[in-house]
Amino acid sequence: MKQANNTVGRLIITGGDTARTSRFVSKAEKAAERAAQSAAAAEEAVTDTMSAAADLLTRADQTSRQMEILEASARQSAAAAGNAQTAAETAQGKAEDAQAAAEAVLASIPDDYSELSKDVDDLKSAFDSTIIVTQSNNLLNPVNILVGQFYKTAVVDGRTMMILSANAAYSCAFIDIVPGDVYSLSGISYAAYNGDADGYAIGVANSISNASVADPELDTANVAARYNNTDKTITRLYFSWRHATYPDATYMANKGELLPYEPFCELTRDLASDINVSSDSVTDEIYFVDLNGTGDFTSLMAAFVALKDNEKAKTIYVLSGEYDVYQEIGGDTFVNSIPSDASTYWDYVTVVPKNTKIIGVGGGVLKYLPETVPDSAAQFISPINISDGNVYMENIKIICKNCRYGIHDQTRNDHPNGYEHIYKNVAVLKDDANGYTGKVQAYGGGMNQGANLVFENCVFQSHHYAWSLHNAGRGYGNVIMGNCAFNNLVTTRNAYPSIRFGNVSGVQTHVNVTISGCYLNDGIGVVNESSVERPNAFDITMINCVGTTGINITTQTNIYTPQIFNA
Repeated sequence: MKQANNTVGRLIITGGDTARTSRFVSKAEKAAERAAQSAAAAEEAVTDTMSAAADLLTRADQTSRQMEILEASARQSAAAAGNAQTAAETAQGKAEDAQAAAEAVLASIPDDYSELSKDVDDLKSAFDSTIIVTQSNNLLNPVNILVGQFYKTAVVDGRTMMILSANAAYSCAFIDIVPGDVYSLSGISYAAYNGDADGYAIGVANSISNASVADPELDTANVAARYNNTDKTITRLYFSWRHATYPDATYMANKGELLPYEPFCELTRDLASDINVSSDSVTDEIYFVDLNGTGDFTSLMAAFVALKDNEKAKTIYVLSGEYDVYQEIGGDTFVNSIPSDASTYWDYVTVVPKNTKIIGVGGGVLKYLPETVPDSAAQFISPINISDGNVYMENIKIICKNCRYGIHDQTRNDHPNGYEHIYKNVAVLKDDANGYTGKVQAYGGGMNQGANLVFENCVFQSHHYAWSLHNAGRGYGNVIMGNCAFNNLVTTRNAYPSIRFGNVSGVQTHVNVTISGCYLNDGIGVVNESSVERPNAFDITMINCVGTTGINITTQTNIYTPQIFNA
């Protein structure tokens, strides 16, 4: 209370000077206003400073992220460079492998080949330099000689034409001539007429002189009439002669002065240019298949397609690598396009061309491994399909499933002169334990007349018959197996023999079968291919084989008793 009274007292004391008090209040208010303005400016400055700081923080964060991105990019670039280096080294290695393979192929060519090639080239050179056969001077082509007729003129539709008239004592012919040149006819012509190629007669050809020349072949003087053609419309000379005096085979027409008789010959180029002799004609055509693109083809199927109409002897070298045959033929798109009611597998398979050798170099593997395919495709498609002509396969491994066979060897025609399908160091591993259960042999074949099938150092394995062959029509021939392994993977013994021979032909034929030094895990079966009884055609001899070597023949008609000679 005392404080309040003092304050009032002071106000009373100072309140007397009103003017001074007003000025004081006014200054105080202005000071307060300036203070407020300063405070606002300070607040705005703080806000700006905080905003600038926030912006700097944002930029710092962005810079940090950019640095992280750049660092990641740098790491990726370094990794890519490393991968590129690795790829380059791999490519270099494969190129060196391909070069080594090519050198191996060249080294496999017989030593005497280069000599033979040189001999052939020398022979061709000799032809080129010594055998030159040009066109004969005799212009009278025997084809144009008409016996028992001669030329005369007659008016036809207002035009004078050359016509033929029958006369047994005469022969006639014509030659094409060039205006301004002189021509000579051996013998004394009965008549000679000028004309054109359309048969119009332009007048009698008057001889300008007669001449004779010694003719050793005729042992007489060859008498001639000479004709000078100056009319540009005259392009053909028609003439007739008495063949009792000058036999047709010795009559001659030539350009220029009369010459001794020469037989007609229409060769117009060097004979050597027609003789197709070269070093290539004594060896196979050679092609290379290489996944890396260094060969003629990058896939075996592409080679078969390109060479399908080439029946010349040829060798296809398959360089190392795993070739995806399923994708090469078109993969899922292709197999799904095969109609479910399709009946002819030849319409859908790629066939090995006739007279082809297929040789793997450095470990070529053919894979056909689709996970699932329609049965319509599985019953038709095999990775390798062989038909007519000679075929040789060596050093090839086939791994397959969900297909007809690994190798389908089915000739379509009889071959009275014989044919050979030879397999050496070939392995076919077919796995259909959980897939297609139709025709699942590793090798499935059908032989026609003249077959010679040879298997050496081969392996055939399947969840069914490992190897199966039937005859067809007049199918007879030979089957030779040496040092091979035939293995079925069926757990139930005797369910499927390792080797199966099926009889299709209704007539008695003979197929000589020799199996030597082979392994069979479940023996041999000889059966009727269908429910129709057929005579057995397979005459089997086994020599020093191991495993289960029994032979079970279920055909009722059999004249061939198997022979087994094991140690």
